Amino acid sequence: MKMPDLKMTRTLALLLLLAAGLAPGLAASEKKALPKDLPPFGADKPLPVPGIVPSKLPNGLTVWLVTRPGFPRVAAVLAVRGGSAADPRDAEGISELLADTVKEGTALRTSRQIAEELQAVGGEMSAAAGADAIYLTAGGLGSGTPTLLEVLADVARSPSFPAAEVELAKGNALQGLMAREATPEFLAQKALGKAVFGDHPYHVTAPSKEALSTATPAA
Repeated sequence: MKMPDLKMTRTLALLLLLAAGLAPGLAASEKKALPKDLPPFGADKPLPVPGIVPSKLPNGLTVWLVTRPGFPRVAAVLAVRGGSAADPRDAEGISELLADTVKEGTALRTSRQIAEELQAVGGEMSAAAGADAIYLTAGGLGSGTPTLLEVLADVARSPSFPAAEVELAKGNALQGLMAREATPEFLAQKALGKAVFGDHPYHVTAPSKEALSTATPAA
């Protein structure tokens, strides 16, 4: 399951605004009648809703288990409250960098060991920062479920943020930010976020150069 992303919401809002601006011109154009020989609508088909089994672990973690028949694969998503809305005022958007580095090493495993253990069971892992949460996602063959969950738990509970990996991620993020700032879409998202949310943390579109440059493994 992938949670809605704030950036996608901003893009959708921008498209709706553009559509609203075009509406008067479209209404003024000549309307064409629909063909008379269109086939009738088909009968409604029921939407299959997967069964969800909720439970709670002794540590308070809520778990939703969704089983689906088909190819023997497993996907696990861990959502942790936080995200860009919880970033410090002097480091807005820094959760993006956290998501980029959280799986690059733990107290028990190097980034290479994490990759090799996951690849051995046909698995992979990704991390992403949203507005209100940080997501860790792991997926692979069903037979490798114990390994997937063990590595996922290790990454979530004891990331080490190796200095070399953090510096590499900072450099990549700064280069990526320069590329993003050169696109009209990014500038529009930034302006729209500021206009809609003002000083609320939701207005943050990306980390600033200052936040990325001063980030440390300890932070």
